Amino acid sequence: MYKFKFNIKPLTKDNEKIRNSAGYYYLSDKYKEYEQELRKQLFEQLKELSYFHTLVGPIQANMYFSFPNDKIRRDILNYTKSFADAFNGILYKDDSQIDIANVCRCYKEGWQGIILEICSIPDA
Repeated sequence: MYKFKFNIKPLTKDNEKIRNSAGYYYLSDKYKEYEQELRKQLFEQLKELSYFHTLVGPIQANMYFSFPNDKIRRDILNYTKSFADAFNGILYKDDSQIDIANVCRCYKEGWQGIILEICSIPDA
């Protein structure tokens, strides 16, 4: 199992979609920068591994989202999709490979970010 830690405030695509005058939606620059930062932090951590290959086949992902204890109730499922999409073509071919997803929302003073544990699921 691989474990990665991201020191970044979790964002969701749903809150960062902008509608133009033609009625089409696009992602905000803020969200694009968020995805770029996630990838940058991932590549830094991948460099430290002696070996890594893009995962193929079914995957299990454990995601821990840490938020400040500010009494805001966040829809955790929106965060999972945004987070998983960022690693398409890097950790896995496509996030549709994730067959098992365990998601945890936690509130921790002084740190907000994401921890990802990911592994291939052996053939049954």
